[in-house]
Amino acid sequence: MTKRRVIRAADIEAFFGIGTRQARQYISDVRQEFQKQKHQPVTLSEFCRYYNISKDEFLEIM
Repeated sequence: MTKRRVIRAADIEAFFGIGTRQARQYISDVRQEFQKQKHQPVTLSEFCRYYNISKDEFLEIM
């Protein structure tokens, strides 16, 4: 089984227990911080670095 490197709103929803709209805003915040365009995906590393979350902890949910 290959692990994904790109994070999706559904992963964030499950981890934080929030709605889709707020999860998409979290992704948008990370994109803005790393100066990515709308079509560029956010990686797990970038997301965890921005929100100061352990990758291993987040991977349990994914």
